[in-house]
Amino acid sequence: MEIRRPETQAWEQQPGESPVAHEAFQVYLRLCARRTFAAAARQLRKQTSLIRRWARRHSWRDRAYLWDLAQDRATSAALAQEREADLRRQLQDASRVQRVSMAKISSLVIRDPETGEPTLSPNVTVADAIHLYRLGLEIQRGQLPSTAPGDAAATDQSPEALSDPELQQLIQLARERAYPRRRRKRR
Repeated sequence: MEIRRPETQAWEQQPGESPVAHEAFQVYLRLCARRTFAAAARQLRKQTSLIRRWARRHSWRDRAYLWDLAQDRATSAALAQEREADLRRQLQDASRVQRVSMAKISSLVIRDPETGEPTLSPNVTVADAIHLYRLGLEIQRGQLPSTAPGDAAATDQSPEALSDPELQQLIQLARERAYPRRRRKRR
């Protein structure tokens, strides 16, 4: 193999390689998984012996290997960028969903005007209460990230702003709404 200039990539035309031989090499490269000297010769309508001679003289196999490595690296880098962009989008979407749901939950939690204790809004449905209860458990277990300062959900009415006893009371209220005790009929 001839020494090539450092700025010349392995798949570019090499010193001493004729334009016709380089064009044949490009055909050989594009064959990918079907890459053989015979297949290149058929496609170029040239003798296989001529293709083999050019391939030996200009190190086609080594150059094709370097080409394949460069293509694999480029593909891997592109896939990594796509995955990173997808993850960034998913995290942004999750953050938006959390802000919207915290705003909805905040509207369900009110303070009793007389006692100042947190309570559920009278228009909370059983399903809302169940969801609120589950959210309370997740918050209690630390499974949800805390709201960043400046987010719309970071208000005095958000469940995250409640003290532990207030949160426990809220969970108890959610339980009572979700699973009301049935009154027994007296006989």
